[in-house]
Amino acid sequence: MRQETGPLGIARFTLMPYPADELAGTIERNRQTAALLGEHPDLGYAWVYIDPRWGDGAVREFRRAV
Repeated sequence: MRQETGPLGIARFTLMPYPADELAGTIERNRQTAALLGEHPDLGYAWVYIDPRWGDGAVREFRRAV
């Protein structure tokens, strides 16, 4: 990641996963996004996607992500 951002003058970036059609798929995408940022935590910020229509599942994912 650093090889791509450095030459372009990018100091920080933001990652946000695109939601899947269901909760389980979105949780996996959230985890993949966090893992990618975990490789270079000094370079960026990560968001997670949570859909309030998922009810208790959304609450669990929010708590896990925080």
